[in-house]
Amino acid sequence: MQEQGTDWFVLSDVFYLSTSEQSGTQLIKRGSEAQGPKEPMIISRAQVLCIENMRDDSDVVKLIQRFKSAQLPVTTPPPPSAAPASPAPSTPRPSPTR
Repeated sequence: MQEQGTDWFVLSDVFYLSTSEQSGTQLIKRGSEAQGPKEPMIISRAQVLCIENMRDDSDVVKLIQRFKSAQLPVTTPPPPSAAPASPAPSTPRPSPTR
């Protein structure tokens, strides 16, 4: 992350975590999303809530290092769940002829 003037930050080599019940926690390299973002990522200083440095032994840093050494494949975000909606449970109803 580098300052770009007084109002902006430029980020390169951006990763984020995605968590789902189906696949657990995954490290995702920004750029593989459907909209096709490219480097660098430019964000407004006003949108930054905090900046957190990570220890070299943190799990996230280890995953990024594994990714960079080609021991971890690029992970694309999972597609939205396309599972068919289960029908609502049937509730007995009175017959219209009774």
